Amino acid sequence: MRFIVAIALGVLMTGCQSPEASRDDAAAIVTALKKRITAEEAHRIALGDFEDSMQKLEGRPPSDTSVRLEWEVLKNKQERCSSLLEAFLSRSRKGDELWTYRTTTRPCEESGLALVRDGSVVEHLAFITSYVGR
Repeated sequence: MRFIVAIALGVLMTGCQSPEASRDDAAAIVTALKKRITAEEAHRIALGDFEDSMQKLEGRPPSDTSVRLEWEVLKNKQERCSSLLEAFLSRSRKGDELWTYRTTTRPCEESGLALVRDGSVVEHLAFITSYVGR
């Protein structure tokens, strides 16, 4: 039986891979680069779902306990993911490029952001991982 499990950014941002990370990962990601983006676009990509979800909650009664709890959970996850994203972006150097990527040749497919320096992926931040199995 085939199954797919997606871990989205709102649930877990897997963190950054340092330059010492597996060269196989970097090689897979460099061939899976999709679009060069700006830091502002990275923020929208990584955090936009949080903002959309929080805006939808604003229309619901604040006295509703489930609304307050959902808001707190979203806000905490947004802050954690924002911190990870800021730390990732802070490690860029002049001349580095920021790209989106989506691997499709790995046992677990992955989407995220890659920091590219002189044509090589030096670090990446995965935020959606899908495990495909039988």
